[in-house]
Amino acid sequence: MLIITRTAGESIIIGENLRITLLKIQDKTIELGLEDLVNMNKFNNLSAVENQKVQIGKGVSILVVKVRGKQVRLGIDFPPDIEVLRGELHEKGKPRR
Repeated sequence: MLIITRTAGESIIIGENLRITLLKIQDKTIELGLEDLVNMNKFNNLSAVENQKVQIGKGVSILVVKVRGKQVRLGIDFPPDIEVLRGELHEKGKPRR
């Protein structure tokens, strides 16, 4: 499991086409926006609370590990053949796992 900390507006890129953006934090509840980068489709937003696991796709899930103030710690489970990047690294073209 990859653990990553995000604040509102920051994203994670999973594979070649899925962007997950932390849209909002309210108390212990977060809202995530999902977007298909290849087809430029936006999906329904997802809400989750601390300690809740959300299945995103085949073999990919996100666990809300901790919500603290303006930061959220997310745990991401994914198959080893899928790359996961912080959004800011993807934007700069500096792939890093």
